[in-house]
Amino acid sequence: MPSATPTNFVISAILAHPRRADRVTVHVDRGRRLNAAVVDQRPLAVVSLQAVQRLGVRCGDEATPELCQQLEAEARALLTYDRATAMLARGPRASRDLRQRLLRKGDLPADVDAALQRLKDIGVLDDEAFARHVARCLLGGGRKASAGVQGNLQRRGIPRELAERATREVAIEEQVDEAGSALELARRRLRSLQSLDPLTQRRRLSAYLQRRG
Repeated sequence: MPSATPTNFVISAILAHPRRADRVTVHVDRGRRLNAAVVDQRPLAVVSLQAVQRLGVRCGDEATPELCQQLEAEARALLTYDRATAMLARGPRASRDLRQRLLRKGDLPADVDAALQRLKDIGVLDDEAFARHVARCLLGGGRKASAGVQGNLQRRGIPRELAERATREVAIEEQVDEAGSALELARRRLRSLQSLDPLTQRRRLSAYLQRRG
């Protein structure tokens, strides 16, 4: 829908969204006179109630190009926010990873940053909590050593300093015995390498332990 709406269009209706109580659909009458009857009413944008109140939008107001552009920008930002929450609903993510995914979808950087900040403000997006959760899962299950956990976190978009701190703190809290865990991993792995010659066993065991940090 073109944003350059002629100045004699009118805000003809502000209707409740059928599925979201916090949103409305703003309709425009595309008749050619401000005092004309509704002849071509079409939805312009789905926006939040807060946006309607902030912009002071009311039925019967002139739908100037500036107002239409503002409403369309609000709708676009809301779609970015919805896309971000949908991604998080499928599983927690680091903010850097989420930002990159949204940008690849074609969302505007300003809209992405606003969505991420809103999610951080309400506590849904929390890099530190995410890093500690991943570290606890990997360290507690003995799946990886500290170095492997840190690398895993950085690949997921967690900054190096935070990855190191979260891993270190979780290791202390969980009283992780990394030497003991490495020894047990080596023993289990060796049982599956018994048919190989000693040199191949050592090479494969070393590679296996390195992959786990």
